[in-house]
Amino acid sequence: MRNKMIRRLTMLAIALCACATEQKKPAGATAETTSPKTTTAMNDTKSQNVLLAPWQGPNGGEPPFGKFKVQDIKSAVEEGMTLELQEIDQIAGNPEAPSFDNTIVAMERAGQPLTRATTVYGIYTATMNDDEMQKIQSELS
Repeated sequence: MRNKMIRRLTMLAIALCACATEQKKPAGATAETTSPKTTTAMNDTKSQNVLLAPWQGPNGGEPPFGKFKVQDIKSAVEEGMTLELQEIDQIAGNPEAPSFDNTIVAMERAGQPLTRATTVYGIYTATMNDDEMQKIQSELS
């Protein structure tokens, strides 16, 4: 259900960006000076949940197994969804004229904390089928 909401909000953000009026560039402006500076909500709010932090190690990093409790998974997924919605709102609210970089590329970069949290969630739901994980799974579905 939440995935449907995220998809709908993403499509809404794309539609809003496509409907924006084109802004004129100042005289003498180059692509370098007018390119968007994308900031993510993750940069603005530092999470205490280790599942949302960038992973360390080779090949994109490794999940921080042993540094979190099973109860942390639910809060990480919920916080990750909130952060991704904030990032999408930030992209949709960008006052600059829509471009590939400030819409599509920015949306591809959005949601990294949620991706990390749902990766661990998927691993645990597939391998740890205990009562605690089943409860979390039913609460998130």
